[in-house]
Amino acid sequence: MSTIADSLRNVMRTSAQPVAVITTNLSRIKDDDNQYVHGATLSSFTTVSLDPPLVAFSLRIPSRLADALTEGNTQNPTQPHFIINILSQKQEVAAAGFAKPGLPPFPLSALDEQAAKDKIKGHGDEPHPFTQIATHHSASTEQPVLVLSESIGALACSVISRHNLQQEHPKQTQNTEGSDLFLAKVHAFEKLNTQENLLPLIYWNRRFTTIKN
Repeated sequence: MSTIADSLRNVMRTSAQPVAVITTNLSRIKDDDNQYVHGATLSSFTTVSLDPPLVAFSLRIPSRLADALTEGNTQNPTQPHFIINILSQKQEVAAAGFAKPGLPPFPLSALDEQAAKDKIKGHGDEPHPFTQIATHHSASTEQPVLVLSESIGALACSVISRHNLQQEHPKQTQNTEGSDLFLAKVHAFEKLNTQENLLPLIYWNRRFTTIKN
């Protein structure tokens, strides 16, 4: 199995992949009145169907973000509750920042004041990714969710189903880590501050790059 996994990884590294960051609202943290948003770079993202409009992606578990997506879907399954931001060439910093595991949630109140924003850290002493990129509030979600403004596309989605991929290998039940596959419905597209000729950010051969115009 490891040989197949390694071979699959090597093959996919030679195929250019779109880079996307998912953003959503988190439930209030205990003893904290602030509202928080969270984000993560997706290791896989693809369109499944145009009619109905469906996309799929996977997230490593355990994951605070994965749990937030499930909870958001439970609260109101007919409404979008997260954003999939398809990144542009101008957003490599966001792609790298949101890809690091253990990123802390970001308090929305920090966006209102630069001094407060500067105090929010990501990993160690690094600035939080949300403080380094242009963002605006989603016009499609009921809960406050940030859209990455310079993306080439931003999809407002809701979860249709979540599948534990470890169930395909019952002999590995002692391993608590793995990935879950999410199937999501696209409800709307967010308005963006994107130039028409902005090129996409892609991941190829273990690095971020773009295409020739």
